[in-house]
Amino acid sequence: MTLPPHEDTKHLSPQSVDEYFASRVATAIVVCDSPRITLEIDPGQDEVRILLPASGEAPQVTPYESISIERVQLAGLPGDWYRLTISAESKHREAYQILEAIADELKGGLNFVEAFERSLSRLHALLAPRAKLTNEELVGLFGELTLLEHVIKHSGAKAACDSWLGPTGEQHDFMFASYDVEVKTTRYERREHLIGSATQLLPIPNRSLYLVSLQLTRAGDAHVGRTIAALIDQLRAECPYPQLNSHLSTLGWLDSDRDLYPQRFVLRSSPYAYLVDDQFPAITPERLKKFVPNSALVSSVSYRIDVTSVSPSTPPPALVHFCEEPS
Repeated sequence: MTLPPHEDTKHLSPQSVDEYFASRVATAIVVCDSPRITLEIDPGQDEVRILLPASGEAPQVTPYESISIERVQLAGLPGDWYRLTISAESKHREAYQILEAIADELKGGLNFVEAFERSLSRLHALLAPRAKLTNEELVGLFGELTLLEHVIKHSGAKAACDSWLGPTGEQHDFMFASYDVEVKTTRYERREHLIGSATQLLPIPNRSLYLVSLQLTRAGDAHVGRTIAALIDQLRAECPYPQLNSHLSTLGWLDSDRDLYPQRFVLRSSPYAYLVDDQFPAITPERLKKFVPNSALVSSVSYRIDVTSVSPSTPPPALVHFCEEPS
């Protein structure tokens, strides 16, 4: 990033920090000349940074997942520089406040290590992370809820909630009258899915099993797609039964964290249903026993399958008009 002409500034207000991030334009603000200290806001990378001359030791940042530091050279400026970066994610104001605190301590005469440690000790509560779904958990939950929304329209709210058993620890995500459904959701361009165990795609005796493949993509337009919170709000309006909230809680959803998930998703393609039969590429205990010597010593199995080239099956009754019919 090229530094702009000198600009001395007071502390940014929280509203100003929000406006800088909303502008989506990278900004560098020189807050001190001696030593030269620059604060950067980079909305594109969702980061804030502090730049200062590399004098003395650098602080140890390895205990902090969201903080990194590097020694760099800058175009047009002599010597080496320290660049400390905080991944702001949804905590733009707090991350910037940490850098301002470090800058204040540096201007007060502390070295970089002292300034960093004192600032973090004072602002430790701001760094304490809230529990958050991983990207894979978020996408997986969005996929299951998308199917649940369809089943509500097809079978009614009570029957739909009763059929969603994955959160209760049952073997498969949905159980209907004579068949089960395992929902797999991906953001890849190909239908590539993670299978977490050797029993996940094991049909229950005398019942058919279908894998339903969904592909999501982020919606760039604010008027397209839905956030996970909006989808949950819609489901609660359509399905006012306590097991819905119980299942959401079991899967790690907290209403107080809804601001952590601003992403809007849309379906990249039509969902497909695949009958998990003898020709489907699934690893099961029986197949392990047949082909792996001493298979009883294999304590866990996880693998990825790519069903992009696999012909989809005719969807079962509850999935008609949700999954695309085979051509």
